[in-house]
Amino acid sequence: MYCSKCGALISSDAIFCPKCGTKVSSEYTQNTYNSKGWNYQSNQQNQNQNWNSFQQAPKTNRNLWCALAYIPVLFWLPLVADSQNPLSKKSANQGLLLLILNVIVQVIFSVINEIFDFTDHFFFLSFPMGILSSIINMISIIIHLALVVCVIVGIVRTLNGEEFEIPIVGKIQLIK
Repeated sequence: MYCSKCGALISSDAIFCPKCGTKVSSEYTQNTYNSKGWNYQSNQQNQNQNWNSFQQAPKTNRNLWCALAYIPVLFWLPLVADSQNPLSKKSANQGLLLLILNVIVQVIFSVINEIFDFTDHFFFLSFPMGILSSIINMISIIIHLALVVCVIVGIVRTLNGEEFEIPIVGKIQLIK
């Protein structure tokens, strides 16, 4: 018989594998050979384990591709990997929404900052506008941090096989 972990040849009365030290199960040693000297039962179990690991591997890869979609510039990856999967479409849609939100927030706050920079040239407006500019910058930072949290939560949940929808705008479907 052979070790289930490393594949080394083991004598039929062995309790441990001489190569890797894995304990040989008593069920395995008792039912090792049928009339032809072939362990059909344990071989069938190994084939089932191999088939199960083969079926789970694509799901893990699919979850990885879907998780990478939450990094906004990589939203297209799950569509390339598996465009027929609904989770791929959902993840790509959420990643595209995050990208669009990042661009919109950046443009809005850049324009606001330019307006405040322009008003700094007027002495009588510089103090109140400076305070207002600081408040606007803090709001910008908070919104960007919220978007980063959405990215992280989306990645973690998708790797766990769950769906994640961005709060407020997550129901918008751009990719169908």
